[in-house]
Amino acid sequence: RAFTPRAALLDLSVDPQPAVMERRTFALSAELRGHEQDVRCVAATDGGDVLTASRDASVRVWTRAADSTAYESRGTLVGHTHYVGAVTAVPGTGSVVSGSNDKHVIVWDDSAGAPLRLLEGHTDVVSCVAVSDEGDIISGSWDKTVRVWRAGGVNAVDVLKGHDQVVWAVLPFAHNVGIASASGDRTVRIWRAGKCAATLTGHTDVVRGLALVPALGFASVANDGTLRLWSLEGSALLSVQISGSFLYSVAALPNGDLAVCGEDRSLRVVRDGSLAQAIAHPAPVWSVAALPNGDLVTGGADGVARVFSTEDTRRAPADAIALFEAEVASQSIPATEIPGQVGGVDVANLPDESALAEPGAKEGQYKIVRAADGSPCLYTWSVSDAQWSKVGTVVG
Repeated sequence: RAFTPRAALLDLSVDPQPAVMERRTFALSAELRGHEQDVRCVAATDGGDVLTASRDASVRVWTRAADSTAYESRGTLVGHTHYVGAVTAVPGTGSVVSGSNDKHVIVWDDSAGAPLRLLEGHTDVVSCVAVSDEGDIISGSWDKTVRVWRAGGVNAVDVLKGHDQVVWAVLPFAHNVGIASASGDRTVRIWRAGKCAATLTGHTDVVRGLALVPALGFASVANDGTLRLWSLEGSALLSVQISGSFLYSVAALPNGDLAVCGEDRSLRVVRDGSLAQAIAHPAPVWSVAALPNGDLVTGGADGVARVFSTEDTRRAPADAIALFEAEVASQSIPATEIPGQVGGVDVANLPDESALAEPGAKEGQYKIVRAADGSPCLYTWSVSDAQWSKVGTVVG
């Protein structure tokens, strides 16, 4: 089931209850290691390959190895002179588009690993790129503008001005009926025929990510920790407080679920307006994308992209999952990053590890306990696994 449109905006509170588990939950499928710095953006090709863009100034193309859950890097696209923070595929062409802090957009020939076109015009960091059904390239920038580039062209045919701050995300609607843009000015704008047709308000902080939601409209996420749903005309349909931390990216799955990620070091799956699953990561998660087969890929501040799947046949080997969970558990978590935590942790008054025998009340619930060595440790509750999983040691 996909989200059901609402006639009015709903507020589902800071701690949305988990949905009934009608679908299987996600588990680690593969880790994609090779970048030397943060993976700032991930995307998928229509053939199921994974694209990763990194602060190491490169884009990598990954393909699943035959008869394995592992992915192999089959190409590294090098040409930008600064961080690469945006990447997407051009469906049906084998081309890749990237945007960088060097202010350029590059269109790549994926098979040759070489640039096809350099798109110049932005006067600051290119923070996001997208491709329309017609093959037009849409880019957004710290220069507060959105630019539209025709397929095959090198000159922008539209420069959309109106935002007061950085443009963090762009989203072309299907059938060329408009473009949405998200900005640091806390608004989402809808553009039609080169003009601003609507300015959407509601977010109370920087709007960071956008995603189409088929048969409904589109979703936005922001530094205010909320996920919002909008019609293509701009009507507010739903508001859900997903996290107490910044949300950076959102993706729509083929089954209607939504995936979000952010500063709280987690991937969260939202189903019918409620939190269905939370998967802790070793570092903040910059980006999430859905693959055509229903898997999810995340890009993290630790320089690793990770694929998660609900299919047992694509589940990573048990030793790989154990290593991932151990890496998560080994992290030091600043107390200020824990939702609802105010000030430092009073270790003397924390419950000991016996408190973990009591089940959690909801998916993603946090609990801090005093370990045997006296250190404060953060755990999160998994409804599907019916257990507490260690997220890390709390510091500060």
